[in-house]
Amino acid sequence: MEEMIKKLLLSGKCEYPASGGDEAPFLRSRNYFPVKRRKPWTLVQSALFPLFLVVFSLLLAPPVYAKDFSSFYKVTYEFNQSGEATVTQEISLVNLSPDLYASEYSLSLISGKITNVEAYDKIGPLKTTVDQKGETTIIKLEFNDKVVGKGKILSFILKYKALSLAKKEGNLWQISIPKLANPENIDEFSLSLKVPVEYGKLSVANPTPLENKTADGFYYFSFSKEQVADFGILATFGQYQTFDFKILYQLENSQNVPVLEKIAIPPDTNYQNIYYDSISPLPLDVQADKDQNWLAIYQLSPGEKLQVEVRGQVNIFSQPQKKITASSPKNYLGSSEYWQTNDPKIVSLAKSLKTAANIYKYVSSNLSYDYQGIKSGDVQRTGALAALANPTKSTCSQFTDLFIALCRAAGIPSREVVGFAQTDNPQLNEISQKIDLLHTWPEYFDSDKNTWIAVDPTFGNTTGGLDYFNKFDMNHFAFVIHGESDSLPYPPGSSVNDKSKKIFVSFAEERPKTQTPNFSLEQISPPLIYSLKQNKVVLQLRNNFGGALYQEKIFNLNSDSSPKDWSFERILPYSLFKIELTIKPEEKMKDYLKSLAFSYNEIESKKNEIHYNIEVQSLLLRLVFVSVIIFSLIISGLIIAVKRSKKINSQKAKQYSASQN
Repeated sequence: MEEMIKKLLLSGKCEYPASGGDEAPFLRSRNYFPVKRRKPWTLVQSALFPLFLVVFSLLLAPPVYAKDFSSFYKVTYEFNQSGEATVTQEISLVNLSPDLYASEYSLSLISGKITNVEAYDKIGPLKTTVDQKGETTIIKLEFNDKVVGKGKILSFILKYKALSLAKKEGNLWQISIPKLANPENIDEFSLSLKVPVEYGKLSVANPTPLENKTADGFYYFSFSKEQVADFGILATFGQYQTFDFKILYQLENSQNVPVLEKIAIPPDTNYQNIYYDSISPLPLDVQADKDQNWLAIYQLSPGEKLQVEVRGQVNIFSQPQKKITASSPKNYLGSSEYWQTNDPKIVSLAKSLKTAANIYKYVSSNLSYDYQGIKSGDVQRTGALAALANPTKSTCSQFTDLFIALCRAAGIPSREVVGFAQTDNPQLNEISQKIDLLHTWPEYFDSDKNTWIAVDPTFGNTTGGLDYFNKFDMNHFAFVIHGESDSLPYPPGSSVNDKSKKIFVSFAEERPKTQTPNFSLEQISPPLIYSLKQNKVVLQLRNNFGGALYQEKIFNLNSDSSPKDWSFERILPYSLFKIELTIKPEEKMKDYLKSLAFSYNEIESKKNEIHYNIEVQSLLLRLVFVSVIIFSLIISGLIIAVKRSKKINSQKAKQYSASQN
């Protein structure tokens, strides 16, 4: 009998009328309350009722569990283009007792606006009542049919609209369904999602659907009871998430001499692409450190105060998109102040856990997030050992530090990422509106994939069991990476003395770039060259584009110089870079200005050309001039010598004549 009901429900067939309706978003939480019973009414109490148990869903009555009824659920969420979901529950209750019947059914839905509730059994529409208590909606159904007898089946359909299960944020649609409550009271359960293809391609599905197909303009996904019971469902549609950001930096030079200040600005990583609309004022240069952080460099005069404003957009992906190489992974195994890799407790635990997956499970399940500490502002980074000793007082830094220390002790390179993470947690969102609430998460190096993999044991702990090890989301925005150092460079918003809000991040849709890639010539050395000579020239260029350029080429358009092109693996935004060339200008027997021409991206593109006039001094002209001078000097010398000789001879002749007389 149970197998028959299972086949009936899983087939999607139903003999009852079903009303039409638009699709709608997912429910954030739901709890299934089974039918309930009270004492039987006997023939003495009423001659109108046979001698069997009458089951009611009274709040004070004890629940009927699986020993009384077997339950089978087929739940379908069908979404429309505006994000509404039509939820259809096809339910069958198989009576396991000869003297019970179900008269009422209750369903509790936590969060989400519920509308258009309707239900049917084989006789027709069921009487429904909807009671809203805060965030909880309680739906009660009264059955038309009293199905009595062991093995008898009561089947019915419940439909409603849910208005807050899917939401569009930035470039993405996100659907979330928390884990199934009381799964032990449900014998069979299947869940299906029907999502318009207009949402975009599936980017993240957590857990992985049992079935994934496309038909008639919809994506179809199916999930089992075990999948929904363990984690719930989180599905994201779209290629990447986009955020607008504005970050303020306060710089001050308290010394009596000029100093260079470096600030960490959000970099490209394997998971994100950065585009800057503006950095005001522009830095002298932007450089990358060994961890591939981007450092903007400013020179401050004695006593100078400077505010730097950085604006831009970031596109964030759920999987690594490129391999931005940092130092060798072997450099990410050492011990430090917060990653006590050599401590015996850490070493012993790491030996037992061995893998990054086991370490993630241990950290996410054994530490507890300290919401009170966050609210009170009493949050300090204490390191891995303190997290082990006091697991109930953990924030993201304790989750991250412990994961990194255990990974490194197990021989797995690991590092810390500090940045911003978008969350639906109302407690954290309220705090982040007032202060800069930074988030940290770890990355470990996967030697098989030869890349860094981001995970988040904090979110694994605070999201009710969602898997942030095998599948990452697109809401983690990296500001800095700590690997060779466990705390440097300092991220924006980390100032202890100034608590004013300096970080502003919001969902956005990707907009066209306000700039196109372009370079300018900042300096040339030497400032002049000579004809007929192989001159070595160094040109310093600046990337004026707000994004990093990869696999970029500069083409030499000058026929009398070499090399003919230069290749760059990466050029950072607003950074300085150099090219060197050897040039032999033609001889014109005069000094003249020579136009140097270079192109980038496309050798034929005139709009991508850089021109610079450099002074060419005629070497031959100077040789001729010098030769004339030398010849003139020689002639002058000869004339002087001849005159001197004549004068001497004249004097000698006079002397001789005088001696003869």
